[in-house]
Amino acid sequence: MRTLAARKPSVALGQKCGMDRPGDIAVDLKGNVVTCQNTGPKSGHGIGTIHDIANVKLNTSWHWSQREHCSQCPYLQICKGACMYLEGDNWVETCHNHYHFSKAIFEGALESITGAKVVGFHGDHPRPKRKETSIIPAFNIG
Repeated sequence: MRTLAARKPSVALGQKCGMDRPGDIAVDLKGNVVTCQNTGPKSGHGIGTIHDIANVKLNTSWHWSQREHCSQCPYLQICKGACMYLEGDNWVETCHNHYHFSKAIFEGALESITGAKVVGFHGDHPRPKRKETSIIPAFNIG
């Protein structure tokens, strides 16, 4: 919300976790450099060690500015692109979850500031499409 209050343009936004900042690095207790502070090197996120830091390269991420729908999202200032390491179906589900979470935060803040209930927003809010899947009902209705 600070970025909204400060009227920061979206081009000034980094990822929510901060792992897109050039000076930030995530290292486990054994010296393994990982792409994310919330995971370990055995999960496919290991990208080297601090003992060979010159060869550590981050090439497995997608900044929000590289994702098709993020730059047009009205909630980008809150979401900040979610997790930059997700892709495919995992990314789509995370985007949808962050969209609704950020929407609730945004609407709550607007109501708190203005005292008025938000009844809707105009315009298109594109998000990545979910794959068509067969839904198996948990129980029969009827």
